[in-house]
Amino acid sequence: MVVAFLDCMACEQTAQLTTARIDTFCCEVIDFLEDAEQARVCRLVSGPFGGRFMKTSMLIFLAVLFAALALTGTHTLAQGPLSPPGPPAPTMKTLSQVEPRIPISSAPYVISQPGSYYLTTNLASTGHGVQITTDNVTLDLNGFSITGERNSSTYGVYLAGAGNAPLKNIMVRNGIIANFGTGVRIECALNSRIEGLCISSNFFYGLLLFGYFGQCDGNSIVNCSISGNGSVGVCLLASSGQCNGNSIARCVIRNNVDYGIYLLDAHGNRVEENHITDTTGSSSYGIYSSSFGSQNLILRNTCVGQTNNFDLSVNDTYGPIVTDSGQLATSGAAAHPWANFSR
Repeated sequence: MVVAFLDCMACEQTAQLTTARIDTFCCEVIDFLEDAEQARVCRLVSGPFGGRFMKTSMLIFLAVLFAALALTGTHTLAQGPLSPPGPPAPTMKTLSQVEPRIPISSAPYVISQPGSYYLTTNLASTGHGVQITTDNVTLDLNGFSITGERNSSTYGVYLAGAGNAPLKNIMVRNGIIANFGTGVRIECALNSRIEGLCISSNFFYGLLLFGYFGQCDGNSIVNCSISGNGSVGVCLLASSGQCNGNSIARCVIRNNVDYGIYLLDAHGNRVEENHITDTTGSSSYGIYSSSFGSQNLILRNTCVGQTNNFDLSVNDTYGPIVTDSGQLATSGAAAHPWANFSR
């Protein structure tokens, strides 16, 4: 039996011995010494090799016992406590862990704390739609709309920075904004992004970047549809401040009254891969860059159906403006990688 136990200890499962198994083994050893086999052991002990046999048997027994105790990491064979150390920990996540964003279900709404916000329904407002007054905010319209009453002094989404305290790191995306004075007004904001919005039917501007006595720099307008606004689709306006280093890219801008894209006293901005059509005023412009601005880069845009498709400052840099109809040439301006197209 001792040999069998030693074989068991040599196997991979020995590390999983429990106190109960050790108790069982000890009881079996005691029973072994008390049964009829004990007489035979005693006869061997009384023989010429008895002393050596007894010593060897005791050493084996003690080695087995101490090895078993060492495997359990304890020096007692008593049963451990059965009571749990405390109440069971919760296994379900909280609602804030499952959906850490903050829902918006009514307007007007002011975001004054950093975080991630999302619309849960279409919103209608008599004032501003959503006003943001703090840094580090993501606003996901979640495919819903924010609509106003076409009041000239209201803004659908308003990034309300100040000249001495511009907002930073704002993202607004994925929804519809319509019927305000201005669809999206970005006032004194840095490094923000407007993406995937449909902005339409606003009284003045679809989207206004406004540096009013401050900075409106490093912002991106990407993949937006901007249409049917009463004056300008996208306007960059320094207004005694600066509106520099912004990007307007891959937007469709159509059916606005005066200008598709208007750069006024703006510097170092990039206008690229936009499609501007059917600005409706009697003296309308696709892309207009005032002579007060400089170093703007205007590349790979198409303008169709305006009175003046391109009116650009000599201080800007732009790809050649191609007016050809029919099949384009494979060389010259029409083949230039940065060409703008006017029809």
